[in-house]
Amino acid sequence: MTGAAQDSVKRQDTRIETVTTERVGMVVYILLTNRGHIFSTAYFANHTGLQPQSVWDMLSKLSRVLPIVRDMGGWVIY
Repeated sequence: MTGAAQDSVKRQDTRIETVTTERVGMVVYILLTNRGHIFSTAYFANHTGLQPQSVWDMLSKLSRVLPIVRDMGGWVIY
């Protein structure tokens, strides 16, 4: 594989993985653009690639500074 091809593969690999800030941004964006819709922890786990417990921890921390609440078994911003 040439140097350019290797660089291309590396760039593609990094696009698949997300950093914490990107995952948090994605979750907050989904909640804000779908106000009133209840999302399960599993839904966010599927969209972020995190384990459900990690999603739970993230949303619990976010709920300290944003109006994110647990309602009917899911997470929502009203």
